[in-house]
Amino acid sequence: MAGWSSAGEWMTTDDGPVPLSEGDVFTLVHVGEPLTQVVGGEVGVWCAGPGAGNNGIDLDFGVEWPDDFPIAVSADWDLIPHTVEVLPNDSATYKAAASELLGFRGVIDPDPPLVQVIRADLEGDGVDEIIVVAERNTSGSLNPANPGDYSIAFMRKLVEGEVQSAILGSYVVEEPADESWIVALDTYRIAAVADLNGDGRMEIAVNGRYYEGSWTTIYDYINDDLGPWEVLSVGCGS
Repeated sequence: MAGWSSAGEWMTTDDGPVPLSEGDVFTLVHVGEPLTQVVGGEVGVWCAGPGAGNNGIDLDFGVEWPDDFPIAVSADWDLIPHTVEVLPNDSATYKAAASELLGFRGVIDPDPPLVQVIRADLEGDGVDEIIVVAERNTSGSLNPANPGDYSIAFMRKLVEGEVQSAILGSYVVEEPADESWIVALDTYRIAAVADLNGDGRMEIAVNGRYYEGSWTTIYDYINDDLGPWEVLSVGCGS
């Protein structure tokens, strides 16, 4: 469990016992998919390892790891109060934006493959944000991966007449330092764009995968100066 919200504040497992009970009803939110509901099963330790002690609840997502999971929310409010639209992955504009950001990371790719392009109005202010994931995985696996392959997730927004970009996650596979070096790729997917705490604004949930593990990070768009801010994160793996 990543956390919860109480009186407008984001809470983590460091703030107290996780408010979970067997039989709780959750809504599954996944970009491009209809909302569905599931009933929680047994509550227990979610991850035996780095996440030990983080209680979670057994849910049937309909997929098995390492598929891209939806976000489960226990909520009685409108989870999608504003526009969320999945766009085609062939936009020259967003390919160029991804290419520029990758160039800052030492990757030259004039035609980066886009795997997600999402238009959303996070704040309901009539100004759309564009959320993009670009990825090159020439090996077809996380490990081994090929040096120069990458995954990058970012958000673009028009602020005072200027388009600004904010990185939600990026990883570039580097040349191995020696034969013992693990050459692996971390990947990112936008799992959900939804109002996860009931404040009428929508957050961005990013799923990440790495060799033998995965994680989820929630970003709240604070304002145009701070941009998207990490408010919750949880993961499990070796």
